Amino acid sequence: MSANSSDMDSNADSGGEISVPPPEIEIPPNSDSNSTDSRQMVMASSQEFFAGPLPPPRILKGYEEVLSGSADRIFRMAENEQSHRHALEVDEQKHFQQMVSIQVKTDSTLQNRVCILGLRWRSPRSYQVQF
Repeated sequence: MSANSSDMDSNADSGGEISVPPPEIEIPPNSDSNSTDSRQMVMASSQEFFAGPLPPPRILKGYEEVLSGSADRIFRMAENEQSHRHALEVDEQKHFQQMVSIQVKTDSTLQNRVCILGLRWRSPRSYQVQF
């Protein structure tokens, strides 16, 4: 298997695509001298993976060849998904800030009540505390 490291680096930079070249296969000569059939069967396979919202340019070009305008649709879909994800994150941050604010108010109210009850319990005089 011969692959340049520069080829692998350029593939890794293009949208997270990982490409593994197919192995080089050598077919040994037929060792059976009595056989007149010199045909041999060879099977090879390769796999490609990519990650991210957009396919690599080579695959995107294939989509465009099959259906005109499909590349634009894929880009719009990725942009809409990103906008939706950002909106969800902003909502989550707002909700978290509201929960922290409520927790701080609750904690300070409880601390005040505990302080008042503590003063009342330790003091020999009785205080009138209304809630």
